[in-house]
Order: sequence, then structure tokens, then C-alpha cells
Amino acid sequence: MTPSLDLMLETVERALATSILPNATNAAAKEEASLAILFTRWIREVLDDVPAAERASYRECRAAIDDITARLEAHATAGAALDLIREMRTGPFEPDAASPAEIRQATRRIKAILGKILRTIRAEGDVRLANEVRARLYDLGLRELERERAFGRGSAMDPDWRSIPSLADLSIGGDSPKEANEMSNLTPLRAVQMYNDDVWGRHQRELIVELLANPLRRHHPGHTEVFTHDDMLKRYDNYFSKNREMRAVARRYVCEGAYVTLLWDIDMVANDGKVSTISGIEIFKVVDGKITDVWNPNAVAEQYPAGPWPSFTP
Repeated sequence: MTPSLDLMLETVERALATSILPNATNAAAKEEASLAILFTRWIREVLDDVPAAERASYRECRAAIDDITARLEAHATAGAALDLIREMRTGPFEPDAASPAEIRQATRRIKAILGKILRTIRAEGDVRLANEVRARLYDLGLRELERERAFGRGSAMDPDWRSIPSLADLSIGGDSPKEANEMSNLTPLRAVQMYNDDVWGRHQRELIVELLANPLRRHHPGHTEVFTHDDMLKRYDNYFSKNREMRAVARRYVCEGAYVTLLWDIDMVANDGKVSTISGIEIFKVVDGKITDVWNPNAVAEQYPAGPWPSFTP
């Protein structure tokens, strides 16, 4: 983020927190000020990642067109498609030295050419080469979607999220949307994503009994607690009895077989208008699409440290 924009947003957030929120005279005004603080904080976090996201998108598109060029050069019938690439090529472009707007424009040019190349190959009737190019574009599309999910919390903006098969399932030629929605077919990552994003992020309470084993084991240093579905529903309701707004934010997922580690924040607005963030890191075990175990480093359950986590740079 540019220093001037960062300073402006920091000033707005500080003014909301120290002047506007404390002097709000009614509950509605307090709620609006609290949400404005959370939104300003979200903008600062998202904008910090814009340049890196734009550079990553450009490099992946550049790698895709280089790979497709090599495939075309190996086919004697791909002359027209190669001509499109030759027309596109200009001088060297270094994304590290360019602005996000310049990088975005260069990326769009590559994507437009990739679409024209596929259309040209199909028109020439080379089905095998067209399928090879389409597979490469499909791989590029998966990478773009994964980044959009992680960047700017894009999944919360999609009202049809549950009807879309997971990228992990798609990448192995997986199931139809209906089949991918069967809980037993969920990958470990997808099950934990739904628990964080849908249950705690979009307040879909009913998914608790579908995503969690009955009982669920929650492990803390020195002891283990066992929760039935009723226990987990009461736990969920207890949080929302104290807070009128709770939004879970996944900061990073790390997967290894049946185990998924999640670094998370939860932004909260209490019933009295107080804004706070709690943070944690947990390991989930998923068996047949159900979360069976959770490991949490807190010695005392439900006592989470204040957040948020610092910006995560992979």
C-alpha cells in the first residue's frame, strides 16, 4: 500500500475508534461506527496484498503463454496461432518495477491472446492441440480462483459457494456439483473451509451437525474435551448471545493428509458496541468429510488471545 493511502486509512480508523465510536449516542450509531472500523481495517489488509497478487497473476499468465508457445512450436499446423503470439510480443516487461495498474493491463493482454489462440486452434480443427491448450488454461484458471479465494476474502462474496465443487475435486477430474456437495465426499480442506467460512463467517448454524463428528474431540494442552452436536450448538449460540456480529477470517490453511491447520481471526462486535478481534491457530482432523478432532494450544477453552494476527507473507 502507498504510504499516503495507508496513513489516510490509519487516520480514519483512529478517528472512528477514539472519537466517533465513544461519542455515539445510540446503539445504531455505535454499530455503524464499529462496522466502519472493521471495514477500514479490512481495506488496509487487502490493499497491502494488491501488488503481490497482481505480480503473481502476471507471472502465471506469462508462464502459461510460454508453455503454450512451446506446444504450438511443436505442431506444424499451428502457424496462425503462433502469429497471434508474435503480434503480441513487445519489449521486456518487469513486473517488480511496474505499478499494479500496468501489471494488470499486461495480464489482461495475455489473457485476451490466450482466448484468441484457443479459438484459432479450434477453428483449424486440431482437436488434440486445442485440448492441450484448454487444459493449460484450466490449470491457470484454478490458480486464479485459489488466489481470489484467499485474497480479499472473495469466498464470502459468492452466494452460491456451497453449490460449487471444491478446486481440489476439480483438479483431479472430480465430481459434479451435486456429488461434490455430499458431505462424505468433502476433502479435509473443504470441510474446514466450510466450518470456518460458512458456520462462523456466514452464520450457517445448521452446518454444524453436518460438518462435525458426533461426538467431536477438542484437545487442549493437558486435557481433552468431548462435545456432542448439542454441545457445539450451545457453544455457538453462547457466542452469539454475547455478540451481535462475528466474522471469521481464514488467514492461512496448511494441509497434510487428513489434517488441516488453520490460522484464523474472528472480528466481533459485542452487544454493547465494543469492537474486538480474537485469534487462534488450530489443527483439524477430517475423516469421511467430518471433523473428528481439533487441537488448540489454549490451556483453557474459549480463552483466545486478542488479535489480529500480523499480516501473513507466504
